[in-house]
Parts: sequence; C-alpha cells; structure tokens
Amino acid sequence: LKASFVTPLTSMQEMRSSFVMLAAIFAFLGLVIVVIVIVSTSSNLFINFQNRKADFGLMKAFGFDDRDFFVLVFLENLFTLCIALCCAFAVNFALSKAFPSFMVIDFPCSLGIAPLCVFVMLILAVIINLASVIRPYEYLRNVDPVNIMKEE
Repeated sequence: LKASFVTPLTSMQEMRSSFVMLAAIFAFLGLVIVVIVIVSTSSNLFINFQNRKADFGLMKAFGFDDRDFFVLVFLENLFTLCIALCCAFAVNFALSKAFPSFMVIDFPCSLGIAPLCVFVMLILAVIINLASVIRPYEYLRNVDPVNIMKEE
C-alpha cells in the first residue's frame, strides 16, 4: 500500500482550478441571463410599440425622423433599466442587512455599493439597452402614417 499525502501545494492547485471552473460557470450563467434580459426587453418593447402605433404614426407625420425615434426608444428603455437597477441595489442592500449570515464577502462600501460595480452595471445597462432596442427601432422605421390613419 502506498500512502498518498496531500501537500499544501496540491490542495492550493486544486482550489485554484476549482475556483477557475466555478468562475467560468458563473460567467456562462451571467451571459445566459444577459441574453434572456435582452430578448425579454426587446419583446416587451416591440409589443408596447405595436400598441402605440397611432402615436408613432402621428409623430412621423409631424416630422420625426429615424434619429428622433432611436433617441426616443433608447431613452425610454434606458430610464426603465436605470429604475430597475436602482431597485436591484435597494433590494441587495436590504437583504444584505436583513440576512448578514448569507453574505460570503463584505461589501467594500457602507451602502453595499462598490463604485466599480456601479460603473460596470451602468455600462451593462447601456449595452443591454442598445441590444434590445434594435428590433423595436426597426419596427418604428417602417411605420407608415398613412396606413395607420386608414386603419383607424
């Protein structure tokens, strides 16, 4: 029988490899969540804009161009995403104070918000916003005010 000894070096290497694997799994799950958010937001915007077809037809009849529609769609969606982001931070802060035993690491700031994390989340919100606005924006570009007025 050979005795197998676990040296601190091998256990550190195993921990490091398992940490890398865990980080890769979380990165993949994060990417899946971002794709789901983009598809969901785009679908919701598309349905919302189909219901507001008459409004957009009037705007187009009064001289709104494609750039104006893009700015309108982008800012409406960005406003909604920023409100959702603030709600997420508030819930995170409340839950971290209510259940401190579940927190694995302490937050670097007293409010539970790291400045770099906020910056990354805002950049991610803008990227999600740009990706989810493309399909509804294409719909708005093809709105014909004459056909809309004929339908109503």
